[in-house]
Amino acid sequence: MTNPLEELFALQVKATGLPEPEREAAVIPGRKFRFDFCFREARLLIEINGGTFTKGGHSSGLGLRRDYEKLRLAQDHGWKVYPFDAQAVRSGEAVEQVRFQSTPPRGRRHTAILSLTSLMEFQSTPPRGRRPDQE
Repeated sequence: MTNPLEELFALQVKATGLPEPEREAAVIPGRKFRFDFCFREARLLIEINGGTFTKGGHSSGLGLRRDYEKLRLAQDHGWKVYPFDAQAVRSGEAVEQVRFQSTPPRGRRHTAILSLTSLMEFQSTPPRGRRPDQE
């Protein structure tokens, strides 16, 4: 059965000019786990979970346990795994994240984000040439 969210994501990927991903890819040796989309060159796996707020397979206790194991095993084998819900696909956020991850670091354009800790350290550092007691 075709998943409409997966089809929408595939169309978005094509529209952005990204390489066509492998569908239903089994990348964990010795396991039958499959990932919805696989960008092998970027070592990026995508899972589209449409039933996030329903009582479906991904939201049951056993389903979550299985999904966690699948994600851990993929990461242990050197893959980045990005799970997305329906809203992320419909809004275009999912394909934008994939586009960003598929772009070599030199071609990326993003804003640096300071953590609260680094911002506090910056604010408590006195200007050069001045002692704290001179402020």
